[in-house]
Amino acid sequence: QSTWASWSVELLREKSNSDLHKLWFLLYKEWNMLLTLERECELTDRETPGKERIDKVQRSMENILTVVEERDEVFRELELGPGEPTGAYAWNLFGFRYWRHFKQHAVPWWLNPKFKYKLKTSYGHYVRPWMRLRLERQRQLSDQYRKRQIARITRSKRDFPHMPDFPYEVPDPATRGKMFSLVRHLG
Repeated sequence: QSTWASWSVELLREKSNSDLHKLWFLLYKEWNMLLTLERECELTDRETPGKERIDKVQRSMENILTVVEERDEVFRELELGPGEPTGAYAWNLFGFRYWRHFKQHAVPWWLNPKFKYKLKTSYGHYVRPWMRLRLERQRQLSDQYRKRQIARITRSKRDFPHMPDFPYEVPDPATRGKMFSLVRHLG
C-alpha cells in the first residue's frame, strides 16, 4: 500500500503554471476514479478501500486553487496597482449624494462631452435651500426614531419591573461620528 500526503501550498508555489495545470488534471482523474470506486462499493455493499485518499485529493485540489488565486491577485496588483478605489462619492444636480463607479473609457474624459456633463456636480443657488430642508428632515426623522426607542424601553421597564435592565443603548445620531455637512460641502 502506498500512502501519500496531499500537496501542500508551499510545494505547489514552487511549481510552474503548466505543472499546476497538469497536476490539476491528474488529480481530477484520480478524484473521478475514486468517486467511481466509492459508488461501486456502495452498490455492492462493500467498504471503500482508501477512503482517506478522496480527502487528500480534494485538499490538494483546493491548495492548487489557492496558489492560482494568489498568483492572479499578485498579477492584478502589478497591473492595476495596490488597492485602487472602485469609485467615489459624487453629487447630482439636485444635491443627492451617490456612489459613482469608475469605468474605463476609450475616449479621455476631457474629450468626452457626455462625461463632462455627468461629472458636473455644481448646482445652482436654487438647490441649496432644498438640500438644507432635506438634511434637516433626515435629522428630524432620526431624532424621532431615537425618542420612540427610548420611550419603548422606558415603557417596558415600567411594565416589567422584575426583568433585568435591557443592555441596549440607543445611539445618538449627533454622536454617530463624522456626518455629512452641507456647509463643509458647499465651501
